[in-house]
Amino acid sequence: MSEPEGAIILVVDDDDDLRRLMTLGLGRRGYRTLEAADGEAALAMVEATEVDLVLLDGGMPKLDGMEVLATLRTMPRMATLPVIMVTGRSGLDDRISGLSAGANDYVAKPVSLDELVARIEANLRGHRVWVDLMTQRLNERSQLAARLATTQASFVDVVRHVVDTLGALPLVAGAAMLDVDITGRARVLAHSAGHRPVLKGVGAGLDPLLTDELVRLSRSGASILTSDSAHQLMGPGSGSVVAATVGGGTSGTHALVIEVDPAAPDQRSALRDMLGLAVELAPMIENMLSSRRRDDAVTDLAETILQIVDQGEFHPVFQPIFDIDSNDIVGYEALTRFEDGVAPDQRFAEARLSGMGEALELATLRAALVECSRLPAERYLSVNVSAPLLAHPGLPTILDLAAGRPLCVELTEHEQIDDYVKLLADFRALDRDMRLSVDDAGSGWASLRHVLTLRPDFVKLDRSWVEDIHRDPARQALLLGIGSFVAELGGHVIAEGVEKHVELAALRSVGIHLAQGYLLGRPVPVDELVPA
Repeated sequence: MSEPEGAIILVVDDDDDLRRLMTLGLGRRGYRTLEAADGEAALAMVEATEVDLVLLDGGMPKLDGMEVLATLRTMPRMATLPVIMVTGRSGLDDRISGLSAGANDYVAKPVSLDELVARIEANLRGHRVWVDLMTQRLNERSQLAARLATTQASFVDVVRHVVDTLGALPLVAGAAMLDVDITGRARVLAHSAGHRPVLKGVGAGLDPLLTDELVRLSRSGASILTSDSAHQLMGPGSGSVVAATVGGGTSGTHALVIEVDPAAPDQRSALRDMLGLAVELAPMIENMLSSRRRDDAVTDLAETILQIVDQGEFHPVFQPIFDIDSNDIVGYEALTRFEDGVAPDQRFAEARLSGMGEALELATLRAALVECSRLPAERYLSVNVSAPLLAHPGLPTILDLAAGRPLCVELTEHEQIDDYVKLLADFRALDRDMRLSVDDAGSGWASLRHVLTLRPDFVKLDRSWVEDIHRDPARQALLLGIGSFVAELGGHVIAEGVEKHVELAALRSVGIHLAQGYLLGRPVPVDELVPA
């Protein structure tokens, strides 16, 4: 018996005698068989059992052969299953209809067993060749993907690695990565070794070479470029060119370009393979580039923060905190301003993202405590400290710079606190007569949970609570309740962001006694607070 021996054949026919006759004959030729008397039974059987080929009667009750075939071809697992139609309708139109619907072959009744076996063997052999080819191709793709996935140090290194790896493949003359912006202007990011000189080199502009196809490519995914476009990009005499998008952003996209070796013996087959390769690998390459772009961005951020810390490209400012009944300054909040003008919230968020959060916090805290020595000694200083920094071993030494000045640690409510017990333990372990403040109450993670759990000395109300408070009786009633609640816990409420006299008057009317804001005093360097 030839190579299809032992294959499982599903025989589908409503004629019991014919079905059993085919089953008996195929069994004697070494095949294993299953039987189904109608279309519904056949579909249930292929769902439950692996079969290698189906002999399908064209005319049956419940579901006829054409309906069964159409259903099979919608099932991903059955899309390539060999199906031979076996029917008494042997007209040309019937055969064309069956083959067009997805049948692999056609046998007319009455059936010759020798012809049937020959057709079965031919279809099984062809299917197995196809499976072997697909398996080989899958293995090759997997090996290529593994080579492409090699870790590289930067975005540029990833791009070079991709084009060098693809450019070295059989049937490939060269590869390049282009950056195409939303206006259609393009430049070469990298090209494989020995690529055609028309690309001019890494970073070279391609404006004169651009066509509508590249602009279209930035929206459509993958395509085979026209011969004119291929020659414009790769030079006269180049092979066919496949291009595929591999990521990008709002400013444009990146395009992978692969040139088929013009000496390839079967250009059409090679081009088809390269198009399939580009489509398959594009998502993987896009993920690699996106990941490395993010890593590069984080690295750049870390380097920026490190320079800011090392060069001291920041300075402390101090905003007074007033007793609004006596109009006396009771303390100052230390804040930071950066020399490049970046907003403090953004800069500290970038530092946390890049892993430089503690370094920037410690540096700015040190600067504030050094500068505060020039402020009146009896005024307390409030400093912003993140919860993780409370456990930093270097924090006590920096706090010593306050030289006996009353200190208050502000914990921002924008930061999630997962372990209140640990936070309080870290705070108390500092072994200092410091006060605790919850900043931005009502604007972030835990609402008043921080207050209830931590029982701080001060609770700061975010600007959103204070703005136009004089026009909102409901908010006034709420602040009256918050003030009573905080006082019951032994603390005081500080209103932040006070900018109008009417807001200040409304705060007094609901029992808020402490405030800060532009109306009372802007954050300024210590030189502007203390006479020379």
